[in-house]
Amino acid sequence: MKKVIGIAVAIVLFLVLIIVVVLDGGNEDEVCAEDEGGSGSGDVVVDGDFAYPSDKEATQETSPYGPREGGMHFGQDIAGPRGTPIYAFADGRVIQAQDSGVQGFGGWVVVEHDIDGKKIQTVYGHEEPGQVKVKTGDKVTKGQHIADMGSAGQSSGPHLHFEVVEGDRAAGGERVDPKPWLEKAEEGKKSGGDSDKKDKDSKKNSDGGKVLVVGDSISNGARSQIESAIPGAEVRAKDSKQYAAGMQEIDDGDQFDTVVMALGTNGEVGQDQFDAAKDKIGDANLVLMTIAGVPHADSFNQSVKKSGYDYFDWAAEANKDPGMLVDGVHPGPSGSKIFADTMAQAVGGGGSKESSDSGSKKSKSKGSGQPADEKGGFEGLSGRQLALAKQIVAIGESMHVDEKGRQIAVATAKHESQLQVYANDGVITPAEHGGMADGVTSEELKKSLDFPHDAVSSDHASVGTFQQQIGIWGEVEELMNPAVQAKNFYEHLEDVDYQGLEVGVAASTVQGNDTGTNVYQQEEGIAKKLVDKYRGSGKDLSEEEIEALGEANVGDDCDTEAGNGDSSDSDDPAPSGELGERIVAAARKEFGHPYVWGGGDENGPTKGQDGGEEGYDCSGLVLRAVAVATKGKVKLPHQTQAQTKDEHLKKIDWEDKKPGDLVFLGGDGAEHHVAIYSGKKDGKEKWIEAQTYGVDSGEYDVRTDEPHQAYRVSE
Repeated sequence: MKKVIGIAVAIVLFLVLIIVVVLDGGNEDEVCAEDEGGSGSGDVVVDGDFAYPSDKEATQETSPYGPREGGMHFGQDIAGPRGTPIYAFADGRVIQAQDSGVQGFGGWVVVEHDIDGKKIQTVYGHEEPGQVKVKTGDKVTKGQHIADMGSAGQSSGPHLHFEVVEGDRAAGGERVDPKPWLEKAEEGKKSGGDSDKKDKDSKKNSDGGKVLVVGDSISNGARSQIESAIPGAEVRAKDSKQYAAGMQEIDDGDQFDTVVMALGTNGEVGQDQFDAAKDKIGDANLVLMTIAGVPHADSFNQSVKKSGYDYFDWAAEANKDPGMLVDGVHPGPSGSKIFADTMAQAVGGGGSKESSDSGSKKSKSKGSGQPADEKGGFEGLSGRQLALAKQIVAIGESMHVDEKGRQIAVATAKHESQLQVYANDGVITPAEHGGMADGVTSEELKKSLDFPHDAVSSDHASVGTFQQQIGIWGEVEELMNPAVQAKNFYEHLEDVDYQGLEVGVAASTVQGNDTGTNVYQQEEGIAKKLVDKYRGSGKDLSEEEIEALGEANVGDDCDTEAGNGDSSDSDDPAPSGELGERIVAAARKEFGHPYVWGGGDENGPTKGQDGGEEGYDCSGLVLRAVAVATKGKVKLPHQTQAQTKDEHLKKIDWEDKKPGDLVFLGGDGAEHHVAIYSGKKDGKEKWIEAQTYGVDSGEYDVRTDEPHQAYRVSE
């Protein structure tokens, strides 16, 4: 009998532990969102026996301890870029350390301390998968680097959930307000901790001040990537621009902290021209660029390196992978991102000699607001990238393509677009005309901007995940559908006897890419993993569900198999193709932007009333989603009460609402908040909103504790 009782007690204690974790996790924001990544500086703030649990300068305290959304939030959230180091608060012993699988948190570290003779435990949740640096039983010291900040589990963006527990958390210890404990470390002195030098160096990306970029066709083609990598940068770039013409782009009244002269491709330049540029910009920092792919590159680059001015080594990056240069000179989409990131590192750091490492700064595309972060919970891929990979695998299976064929397709899309949907900005260089279909115009290419997309680039007439050319592979409206591109690729693959070929050779043959096969071959490893990960998708999903993946965000930080934007995961999805579904899909692409009062318009996130960073307020997010979903036909006003009076909105009964309907909080004439109803998940009604300061735009539980009214949008 005693044995039975003992077993029963053990079961109860186990269930208590599970319930504690579940209840805590359930109070976290139930949404997967990407971020503008990068790691923190690695500085530790130390006071006596305590260390602030992250870099104080690179982070901010957001959601505090206390009631939240009808529940209780038992910790202090500390938000920062993905990869920011997390430090042990005090000396102690690790009693829990999991990389993944902890409900609510994804991964976590729990450290037990003896503080003034009392048992105190600290909890660190939502770590970046694969970046928990300690194991159960390890002894740690204050300020020790124990994990990296991420967005695993139920989270709206990268942050640390920090708890302080008096007693044993698993046995019902009291979780207290961490703020008084944090205040004991906040005023301390700085020390370097044990974080890596790379953590400190990565802060360079955001230190460049106001930046002007003067460039030629390379910068022009990478305009959106530059604007994303260097927030607030002004790009004055035109095709075939030489140094002399570039000087004319700098006005006497310009006030910039840094001026980047990304020129040199179109003619030999020397020290005199560099000095003249410096004289014109005055006190601003001058950053030059090395060049690649033209006959005078070597001599020009030697001049740059001897100039005495800062520079970023684009030539070194281009030489690492010549395949990123689609015509030997101009980078394609993935190359343009590397170009922009390399420039950003030099601008932030003010010193060019280190820029050949290209940095790891992540960007948010200006195309549709969809974060394009490449770092996530599976092989460094974001939820959006995983959604498109899953779609490619599923389509291949549905077309009865064997495993190797599916690997070739995924490897191709990975190289061509980094598994994103690219629109084309319509910029056509003279060198590109020869390789394009007859009759394709800049205006035709710009039509791609009217369709959902993750990023914008300029590479001949190419668009989409496989960078297929308009007029050769199909028309704009066809090729902006990633499912169509995948089917196109598989159909052409059938004409290639690929069984005896390497992945890179087969991919290059289908694409007609004469830049070499290695650019595709190097993606074979990740392609194999993705094909294996999503094996069976073509059988498990309906045709409609496979198609819906093209607008989905699988949500690597939550459930990569079900997903944040996968319509099959919803209890009440909108019928395919309806306006409501398009509104929800457009809104999902804006996840992760900060709340900014007055921020957002039909073109995307903007600076608000107070300036500063770009983002959305509640009505700004709604008008953006509706504008995208209706292709600009419906432009709502940027004010909550004014939106209720718009002719395109009609009141509906609450019981009749469906995904895509708008919900206004406040009584008639006193509306103060608006959100987009997105359906049910796990039995809970959800909506998409720009909620308030310190909370990123995302999907949250519906709140109906005050008067509310649903409206339906019509075109």
